[in-house]
Amino acid sequence: MNDYVVNYTKQYMASHDRTLSVVKKRGNTNFSLIDNVLEKHDIPKELKYLAVIESALNHNAISRVGAVGPWQMMASTARMMGLKVSGKKDERTDIYKSTNAAAKYLTYLYSQLNDWLLVVAAYNSGPTPVQRAIKKTGSTNFWDIKPYLPKETQGHVLAFIATASIFENMNKFIGMGGLPEGESFVGETPSVSDLKVAVAANKPAFTDEELKNMAIVRIAEPLSLDLLT
Repeated sequence: MNDYVVNYTKQYMASHDRTLSVVKKRGNTNFSLIDNVLEKHDIPKELKYLAVIESALNHNAISRVGAVGPWQMMASTARMMGLKVSGKKDERTDIYKSTNAAAKYLTYLYSQLNDWLLVVAAYNSGPTPVQRAIKKTGSTNFWDIKPYLPKETQGHVLAFIATASIFENMNKFIGMGGLPEGESFVGETPSVSDLKVAVAANKPAFTDEELKNMAIVRIAEPLSLDLLT
């Protein structure tokens, strides 16, 4: 059992400032749409929880650095993904269009990294810090390269795992592909009114030049996020 992740999940549930009940209510009207878009792009449905930790599914969320919408996309990234961003119209707040744009971005990251936890990391930091950590360690396992990633990015991935655990596995065990072999984690889930999830406004560190040279490819494998009974 990975005690570190267990404890992180418990602290995450207890200490962040958006109640799960609020996000679950928003999810009732958003998750089905997001799932359909992700499926169309061959992206694992669990990636929808990135929108939870980015914005708590708030379509009009604006970060201090200018990221906007449920997927907290910067204007340059959004435009390169095909969205209209201007003073008159900002499609980053459109849940359908922004999810399609986010799916393209996630697909690009997967084409570079071939691992979904690394994609989650790169969504926060951009691919370069992740690739540097891989080169430094010689490993493509998130848990091996974690110490060499920015602290914010480390927390971003852990927040994703905690959020997936909370939403996918109320009062059940959960196993996460990418955990060290033989390890899994379980959290004692309090009542729904006590559960809280984080809101993180993260800037994708992705240059315009990199965006211009994107080579979008299809997803090859699903994310392993299995509910255990």
